[in-house]
Amino acid sequence: MDEVNEETWQAFFKEEALYSQYEKCGLEVYPKELVDLTQGRYISPVLQRDRVFNPTGEFSRANVMEFIRQTSTNQEFAIYWKYTEDRMRDAQLMEKYLSLVTQSHYSNSLDLKRVVADRNTTMDITYVAQPTATVKDSTQVTETAMRDYYQKHRKQFEQKNNERDIKYVAFPIVPSEKDIELTEAVIEKVYADFQTLKPADVVNFTTRNSDVPFSSYYYKKGELQPKLDSFAFRATTADVLPVFREDNTFYTARVVKSRMLPDSVRVRYIALDDSNSHLADSLITVLNNGANFGYIAQEYSADPVSKKENGDLGWRRQGTIIDTCFMTPKNKLIKIEAGFGVQILEVTDRSAEERKVQLAIIEKTARPREETYQAIFAEASALATEANTQEEFEAFAAQNNLTVTPAGALEEGDKTITSLGAANVRELVRWAYEVKVGEVSQVIPLDDYFVVATLTAIRDHGIMPFEQVRWNIEYTLSEEQRIDNLAQKMKEAAAGATTIEAIADKMNLSLSTAANISFVNSNMENIAGREQKLQGAVAGAPENVLTGPVKGDMGVYMFTVNRRHVGSAYTVEQERAMEQNRTRYDQMALMQFYNVLEKAANVQDWRGRFF
Repeated sequence: MDEVNEETWQAFFKEEALYSQYEKCGLEVYPKELVDLTQGRYISPVLQRDRVFNPTGEFSRANVMEFIRQTSTNQEFAIYWKYTEDRMRDAQLMEKYLSLVTQSHYSNSLDLKRVVADRNTTMDITYVAQPTATVKDSTQVTETAMRDYYQKHRKQFEQKNNERDIKYVAFPIVPSEKDIELTEAVIEKVYADFQTLKPADVVNFTTRNSDVPFSSYYYKKGELQPKLDSFAFRATTADVLPVFREDNTFYTARVVKSRMLPDSVRVRYIALDDSNSHLADSLITVLNNGANFGYIAQEYSADPVSKKENGDLGWRRQGTIIDTCFMTPKNKLIKIEAGFGVQILEVTDRSAEERKVQLAIIEKTARPREETYQAIFAEASALATEANTQEEFEAFAAQNNLTVTPAGALEEGDKTITSLGAANVRELVRWAYEVKVGEVSQVIPLDDYFVVATLTAIRDHGIMPFEQVRWNIEYTLSEEQRIDNLAQKMKEAAAGATTIEAIADKMNLSLSTAANISFVNSNMENIAGREQKLQGAVAGAPENVLTGPVKGDMGVYMFTVNRRHVGSAYTVEQERAMEQNRTRYDQMALMQFYNVLEKAANVQDWRGRFF
């Protein structure tokens, strides 16, 4: 459902905001491009990700070609292929558009020369620093100053999205000790029957009695959890692993088969579609008589990759190709019935064999009974019933030793909250957008939790009210005042002083040195973070002149440039390479264009209210 929701939204968004941009840029996807994206060297990611064409998770051109072939006789296939082509076209248009945006950002030769000169010009300095964090200096910020700052910097306080803050108590829905005891009794009974089974009956018994289906996978040493692993590689098919518990799950196991198998095999194949599947036996005979496998693959295989690579699939591990290949001797041809025809396979090489075990594992996980479920619900209901305000919510939680967890900046479409793991929190988020600050929810079921919450803050799209940002403004202005005061004190101390040592003595500050500072790189001890104002001042200061005070973001500084060195180690070619790397990195941020285009098209996403 989520996938359909997102695809529908993206289709609407593209129609409203993107197609006009594509048209302005003259972007198109031509029929030959679609063919190339379907059958050529660079397959569209849309096809590679679509499970309709890749049911095993591994892309196959043969599957795609067979699907296309059936569109002429199957209306459903034809409709889905048209839908797939539309998605491939949209993805290709987006890639072209983002490529245009990326390529529009570049540095000309003058920019490159300037940056190279900045990197090659380095300074060694001696400086003193007076960080604001080390000074206890009380400042008073007036209401008028704060409101003036708010008016002048309103854009800074723009809330891009609607947000809600909540506090909640989560009641995990977990099995009680009684539930665990009952589950243990069940598996002990299963274990008793498991011990008496004939080896031939183990698989069917496991399928009927385990919470997890039987797997035909052959495990090598170290792939299983320790207790299962230790048992599997010392037991016979008659042995049964005694029941053991991990968390709330009980396990027992029996060895089904033990074989010497390769870890990987190299395979080549010929894919025959339904129209040619009757040729399989004849082709195997021809190949066994010495015909060239590559020539046969090029002539008959329905898979373009098989044709191109002479049938070679490369090395494959278990799980990426049918298990039969791992039991098949080297150079033996086998025929496999596939959903779209027949495959002729040959194992051309095998890695070294090692002992592998097929294990029948019976798992029983303890789950809450109805009685347990109701008890947990009653505990959550007590909080929801007794608390009608945020204050009552927090008081009840404190009295009953309940953990209150804050969750901030919830957007209307959020589906998860980090502190609640993978639980789907749509109902909780929807509730938060329907109530007023201070209200307390009823019990909200969320997968493996019951949750009771209170809404603590509302921040709607637009300029945030003054009261919501008062503390931020007060802190900013207070820091500015502290820096101004420190700068004034340092200026007064500098009166009459001609050396940085004199300033250090007057203000009882430590002298520090820094070498190889450039306009684009800093290396200063005793300074947390990057003080760009200081860095710029150093780059422009004359040698052997006391300079400052410089007001930074975290303190005030004075310095002397002891030496300026102009080198040539850094080259235009290096900067050009770094520019290309930055451009590739910036592609990660290109999706911000969605937000810009969304705003320009006046598109608002209200899905969170309904889904």
